[in-house]
Amino acid sequence: HMVRVMRRYKASAIAKKIVAMKVADLPCN
Repeated sequence: HMVRVMRRYKASAIAKKIVAMKVADLPCN
């Protein structure tokens, strides 16, 4: 179970990083 939780946590973290990068790419002006 711990392995599954870690995989889910890593997957969510990667998804958040991707979203953050996309938001950063958008013009803030």
